[in-house]
Amino acid sequence: MKNVLFCLLVLAPPFAATAQVPSAGAARLSTAPEILLWPAGAPGSEGKTAPEKVRIAETGDHVVSSIHRPSITAFLPGHGTGAAVIIAPGGGHSELWIDHEGYNPAKYFQSKGIAAFVLKYRLAREQGSTYTVDKEEVADIQRAIRLVRSRAKEWGIDTGRLGVMGFSAGGELAALAAMRFDSVQTSPADAIDRLSARPDFQALIYPGNSHRFHVAPNAPPVFIVAGFKDRPDISEGAAEVYLQYKRAGVPAELHIYEAVGHGFGMRPTNTGAVTGWPDRFIEWLREIGQLDAPSPGHAAATGTPAPPPGHALTVPLGDGLSLSLSWIPPGTFTLGSPDSEPGRKSDEGPQTQVTLSRGYWLGQTEVTIAQWRAVMNESLRDHVAKMLKDETVYDFGNGHKATLRAFMHFDPDNPDKLLLGDDDNTPMYFVSWDDAMDFCRRLTASARAAGALPEGYAYTLPSEAQWEYACRAGTTTPTFAGNANAGIMDNIAWYGHAHGGPSPVGEKEANAWGLGDMPGNLWEWCRDWYGPYPGGNLTDPAGPATGAGRVNRGGSWGSGLSDERSATRASNPQPEKSAYRGFRVALCAITPAI
Repeated sequence: MKNVLFCLLVLAPPFAATAQVPSAGAARLSTAPEILLWPAGAPGSEGKTAPEKVRIAETGDHVVSSIHRPSITAFLPGHGTGAAVIIAPGGGHSELWIDHEGYNPAKYFQSKGIAAFVLKYRLAREQGSTYTVDKEEVADIQRAIRLVRSRAKEWGIDTGRLGVMGFSAGGELAALAAMRFDSVQTSPADAIDRLSARPDFQALIYPGNSHRFHVAPNAPPVFIVAGFKDRPDISEGAAEVYLQYKRAGVPAELHIYEAVGHGFGMRPTNTGAVTGWPDRFIEWLREIGQLDAPSPGHAAATGTPAPPPGHALTVPLGDGLSLSLSWIPPGTFTLGSPDSEPGRKSDEGPQTQVTLSRGYWLGQTEVTIAQWRAVMNESLRDHVAKMLKDETVYDFGNGHKATLRAFMHFDPDNPDKLLLGDDDNTPMYFVSWDDAMDFCRRLTASARAAGALPEGYAYTLPSEAQWEYACRAGTTTPTFAGNANAGIMDNIAWYGHAHGGPSPVGEKEANAWGLGDMPGNLWEWCRDWYGPYPGGNLTDPAGPATGAGRVNRGGSWGSGLSDERSATRASNPQPEKSAYRGFRVALCAITPAI
């Protein structure tokens, strides 16, 4: 697997690999099975009985309109990889160009072992339409995701490898599906509507209305394709969308092809570099762990058992190394601290009642230097050397843009001055939020390759609520062991410039759930953007949609007593790396609950 998940490719070389498109005659209205999303009728289409219309464009394409019974057409491979994609053709929300933006790519992906489903969705901008993009069209693609998940076993599909792809207006719809998967079904029509609508990846092919897009919490990775000669809101908007995802730390890849404009799709008449975009997409799926390696559901179907909830988990990393995680049960707790708590800071309130509806696993210690090396194939010394040579200008918030070296005032000629210990059991430091998330993504991919990842889960950073809940382990005192005084803290935390740097993990008393070094040693990155607590009652909070800094928790070897409390919070820029910050890994459900 390549080491870079964020990749900008402009002016792809003319000798790029070419995806072979079925002939024009073979790509016409399909004989593949068409499945209604709602067999008894789609909500919002009651009384609409007009037949579907098909016209033949001058190019020979079939163009579909008057859709009131939304459906998917299934292209199932004979020997599948377990991956699947739902394809939404474009047509300005008034019609669907269903050949070059639907059946052609579906047949190609089918030939590569990827199940493909072409979506016929209701059209919001067709003359006389009563539908809207945000209601009926979004409902159609969400229902399609849920429907495919409901029949995953029957169709040989891995429920953790189901994504969406959209062209033009369909690209807008695919992006909305990747933003609004947490929409709650207040009146589910059936059991299908109770399934997750979160896509595991998204492919946006010259998507329209990109100014509407934002990066949702727990957003899936994104693959973006556009033509240099397309209108600015697409050719430039695609780059803006890519940057949004990159800044949020979500895997993103962008291809802008110089010689084309809008609507190239997958036509037999395409020539040049743009013909290779389907193969670039398949390569990208492999990079993010969606191909080749059986993931949780697929592994279970072939006899590889997933570790059951309620038990600790040991993840082998190779060379005799492993990563141990404790099971954290679901429950309810009070986030933040009371006004009367000594050392309390204002951002620890208002106290908020939080329910975590699903259990998860959390690393028993911070990730160590040896564990980092095993997963990332990089020593601490090499990591620091690369960091000092990095000429990237990062956005550190509040208009401050600089290289990391300049922002942190690092001496590029003296890397040894920065190293505060490189014992294998020392927690890995000088990691940014992006570095920590990259570690989690690679761990997810390798676990899937081993068939050892629980169904519907992925490795990630804990949310802020998950971190504090696990740190407290059922307690309500300033620390899990009682008050935050020296007599107690000396037993549970490295703090107050202990040892002049981070200390080996696991040498202090763990809490009741087996988690060591939660207070002290290193501040630990959390998944959330930093923001104020809302008060009241929350279920499975994911934090603000955006922000200037990422949350980190727990205090460090350089912190005072008050910073080691369970409720203490900090915020730092996402690209920042320091000797005071590290991370621990969570294994969480990848559902709307996160």
